[in-house]
Amino acid sequence: MDQAVTTTPKPAIRKYYDRANPDLLNRIPLTARKVLELGCGAGALGAALKRPAPDLFYAGLELDDDAAAIAAERLDLVAVFNADTDSLPDAITKQAPYDAIVFGDVLEHLRDPWAVVRAFSKLLAPGGTMLTCIPNVQNWNILQTLMTEGFRYEDEGLF
Repeated sequence: MDQAVTTTPKPAIRKYYDRANPDLLNRIPLTARKVLELGCGAGALGAALKRPAPDLFYAGLELDDDAAAIAAERLDLVAVFNADTDSLPDAITKQAPYDAIVFGDVLEHLRDPWAVVRAFSKLLAPGGTMLTCIPNVQNWNILQTLMTEGFRYEDEGLF
């Protein structure tokens, strides 16, 4: 992998695909040597994690072809993947076990998230960490916005 990290996504990629969730970033164990992320976008989370730990092996699976192409420049292994319809790529399973598996704002989009979690759990090392981030519409900030401003469509996020 080239050590230079592209920080500006191609114009076709919305900022949505090129953001590292700080809550997930801060919870990936520092001892992890292999990480797998479903829905890696343009690889921002992996790139942020690899900056201080360049020897970390980071694999990503992404549905969007354009975002996956950018992620492939940043991460060690990337495959275009639809968790609802595709079998796990051999290149991903051959790298198992993973010390951490990350699902950042992706499980809520799947037809059967429990089946996906079960399939990915087979790739997790004993004592490994599985991290999920799932939007919470009952968050006080969301409820306050709904009560004071009503529902207004935004380019991304819960609204």
